[in-house]
Amino acid sequence: MNTRITILLVLAFLHRSLSAQTITYEWPGALGSISIYPTATDPNFMGTAPEWEQVNACTMIDQGRSVLQSDGWPTTPGKSCLRFHVLAFAPYDLDSIIIDHKRVKNGPDRFRVVLACGELCPERILLDTVLPSIQNTIAVKLNEHMAPMDGMEYGWVTLKLIPYGEGEGAWQPSSVRLIASPSMEQPPPADQQRMAQMPKRSEERSAPKPTERKRVP
Repeated sequence: MNTRITILLVLAFLHRSLSAQTITYEWPGALGSISIYPTATDPNFMGTAPEWEQVNACTMIDQGRSVLQSDGWPTTPGKSCLRFHVLAFAPYDLDSIIIDHKRVKNGPDRFRVVLACGELCPERILLDTVLPSIQNTIAVKLNEHMAPMDGMEYGWVTLKLIPYGEGEGAWQPSSVRLIASPSMEQPPPADQQRMAQMPKRSEERSAPKPTERKRVP
C-alpha cells in the first residue's frame, strides 16, 4: 500500500478514536432510582431515561452492595424489555454498545439486543445469545449512522435489551455504555431511504423527547 495512503488511514483512525463520544448508564443511580438519566460526553449525543416494559425492577442490597434487580422476564421474546432512545443532534456513527450485567441463579438464560429506527421501519436483531449465570460483559457492534432528519432537530434510534428464556430468577444490569464517533459523511442511500420513510415531526407521536442538553464533567 502506498505510504501516503497508509499515513492518511492511520491519522483518520487516530482522529476517530480520540473524538469518540460516550453515553453511560450506571445502576443504581441517584437515590436508587431505576430510571436514571445517563451521563454523556457531548451534548450533541445523548440518551433518554431507560424505560422498563412489562417487567419488575427495583434496587436492592446483594452481598453488601446496592444493585438493580429485574424479574418477570418471558420465556420467549415479546414486549418485555429495557428500552432507551439515543439522540443525535449532529451526524454521528453509532459504533457499539457495551453491557455489563449478571444473570442470577435460575434467571433468564438468553439475551437479545434489538435496534429500532421508528414505527415505519422494521426492528433489527443485533444479537441473540446464551446468557451465562455469572457477571458478564457483552459488546455489540452497531455501525448505525445517525443524523438530524428533515424537519427535526435530531435523529434517533431505539435500543431494546431483552433477557428471556427458561428460569424465573432475576437479571441484574450494572451499566450500559454507547460509543459513537462524529461523522462527516452523508448517509448511504439505504439510510437515506430509511430516513425518508420515517414520520415527519407533524406525524410522529412516539419520537423521544430530549431533555436539556448539558455536557457532563
